[in-house]
Amino acid sequence: MRNNFLNDVYSIFLKEMKDFFKDKSMIFMTILQPLMWLILMGFGMSGLASNNPYIEQILDGSPNYISFLTPGIIIMTALYGGLYGGVTLLNDIRFGYIVKLLSSPISRRAIIWGKAIATMVQILVQIIIVIVLSCLLGVKYKSGGCGIIAIIGISMMFTLSMVAISLCLSLVFKTHNAIYSLVSFITLPLMFTSNAMFPNYNMPAWLMVITKFNPITYAVKPMRSLMINDFELFEFLFYIGVTILLAIILTNLAMHNFGKKYGKI
Repeated sequence: MRNNFLNDVYSIFLKEMKDFFKDKSMIFMTILQPLMWLILMGFGMSGLASNNPYIEQILDGSPNYISFLTPGIIIMTALYGGLYGGVTLLNDIRFGYIVKLLSSPISRRAIIWGKAIATMVQILVQIIIVIVLSCLLGVKYKSGGCGIIAIIGISMMFTLSMVAISLCLSLVFKTHNAIYSLVSFITLPLMFTSNAMFPNYNMPAWLMVITKFNPITYAVKPMRSLMINDFELFEFLFYIGVTILLAIILTNLAMHNFGKKYGKI
């Protein structure tokens, strides 16, 4: 039974990856987008924090703005890629492919996992590009290779949460424009009410409260701590725990909603 499930997941994953590689523009954007974000934002905003003797206190221990920004770019990549990644389910629904899938003995749960893993792999490529480029730009990962692996793991958990949200939206809305409009509406507030792009040392009190409830904060904070290799163990594990718990809850919600709409999962 387990082998059948894994085979079903692999079949969906393979179909998603084939569709991805057929779209040359998507491959191009997958490579170009993280490069643009890191280079343009990293160098464009670095002047705000240059020549400041209190730079490390302002930037949560990061030695410069591009080091501070790198975890934010990684999460931004996961946020946008994840929220748009699950929209392939809407394509399957609109063009009738989902009917073919459901008429076969494939596991309903495998459909969700296959699509989620395919999106995670695509975003993983982008995140590796960000990490390699950041190293070339002088960013230091003081926790070494293990820290980089942990950063990738955290970003994948966050990606899974975003894909799950996207899959849920694909089950509710009937057009791509409706999903894209909603995603565009929520992504910028999420980014700018977190500490992903800018340090929160000078935020007003009301914004600090919002930051504490923002899921991006719980992914970026431990990643930044790993980069400078300086963290409190309990706080570090708590932030990671929240990120993992969110991924579990949202993935189960996506599977529940899919089963509710298309039968037992």
